Amino acid sequence: MDENDKKLPVVMINGHRQRKSFDSEYMGQASSYKEEFNQLLLDHLSSGFSFASFSAVLYEEFRLKTSSQTLYNWLDRFPDFRLSKETGESLGLHLYEKLLISLSTGTIPDSLKVKGVKRLNFKVIAYILSTRFFKTYPMQNQAKQIESDNQNVIQISIDEDENGL
Repeated sequence: MDENDKKLPVVMINGHRQRKSFDSEYMGQASSYKEEFNQLLLDHLSSGFSFASFSAVLYEEFRLKTSSQTLYNWLDRFPDFRLSKETGESLGLHLYEKLLISLSTGTIPDSLKVKGVKRLNFKVIAYILSTRFFKTYPMQNQAKQIESDNQNVIQISIDEDENGL
């Protein structure tokens, strides 16, 4: 057992005393969290990026190496950080829903035209919605794109859930 292991708290697990590992923040070291991370997280998530990739943003912006466990600890410890995550994820969902509506009307948002986007891909948007926002868009609603007579046709099949809906 090295010196750092002696600093870890002892917990009872299945009737046995064991040392529990924590992030360095819980070992008496100061948190590297800063309030400016709240807006950075909000911007990151509202642009469609995931919470999992936020530690890369912290490294790019501040050269701060942060584990995913530290990010989840910050959600528990800092209510404003948690609110930024919840709001940012909602804005990210709104972004992809706007893209889906644009696709259904055959238009491309001006913000994407500026970036050179010429067309939207339904399968990509549907995949993102069903994986990133699976509580709102569960995989029960599956979309399949098929080609017929050299035209793109969207075939949508909706499976009933356990309630028959």
